[in-house]
Amino acid sequence: MEGSLQLRGLEVYGYHGLYEKERLVRQKFKIDIELHYQIKDKMSFELEEVIDYEQIPSLVDHIMKNSEELVETIASKILHTILNQYPEVDWCKIRIMKYPIIPAKFESICIELQKSKFEL
Repeated sequence: MEGSLQLRGLEVYGYHGLYEKERLVRQKFKIDIELHYQIKDKMSFELEEVIDYEQIPSLVDHIMKNSEELVETIASKILHTILNQYPEVDWCKIRIMKYPIIPAKFESICIELQKSKFEL
């Protein structure tokens, strides 16, 4: 049986961007994570048999602590970390919304990456 887990609107902060000002000012990011995984076909589950979604924000926070120039790098690191730490995950999609602090004609940017564990 296939399961799906979605974490939406995970709000995190970091010092990321191509421009120096972006790396000096704490910025807000919102992250959506979607995981597809195999799960036993049964009527009742124990926590050990499913993905503990409470651990994923800590994983993201750890990655967000290191400043990166590009949001694509952050998304790729989150994606690869999840696929490596959760062998039951077959496919993962990461969407990161960044709210620019430099003058822009848009409210936010959104980067989306997806990968199957079979592409590792």
